[in-house]
Amino acid sequence: GAEIRIFEDVTWLSGNPDAVLVQRNEEDNRHDLSLTLTDDQEIILLVEHIIGAVEGRIQMLSDNFHGQISLIHNVESPQHYQYLRLNNADARLEQGQILSGEDNILGSGTINNPQGWIEIRVQASDGHFYGHINGDQVVHTHTSQMEPGYTGLKLKGEGTFRFRQISFEAL
Repeated sequence: GAEIRIFEDVTWLSGNPDAVLVQRNEEDNRHDLSLTLTDDQEIILLVEHIIGAVEGRIQMLSDNFHGQISLIHNVESPQHYQYLRLNNADARLEQGQILSGEDNILGSGTINNPQGWIEIRVQASDGHFYGHINGDQVVHTHTSQMEPGYTGLKLKGEGTFRFRQISFEAL
């Protein structure tokens, strides 16, 4: 029922759910959910949990998605949050924050061959921010942590994005 729950159990903070094709897939006895976006769409999906210090992770396949995938946390609004973003056009993992709508990239690192199923993990606690891909730390930055807020996923681009698991836990 994940293809239905994504409309019922998450908040669509940004984007039009009617413009996103959602499909459940099965491959090698594993299930995943695909979201297909067109015309350089942007969507922000929030989980209804307010967390301060956070660890978030996602298992995903973005080979057929052209754009940016972000694990977002401490979300107050679409113009105010912190993120760990995979920019798959240039194979970079970026960590930063959106303040009053302005993007402030705190640090980034190049990743090798982000093809196939990968896991991205963000940790944010006491002003320390870590970004991992497949268990390897790629970026570590420092800044003041925002007030506790919602957590979620932001996609900006076009194509098909697939994920098996997404979770956020308070640290």
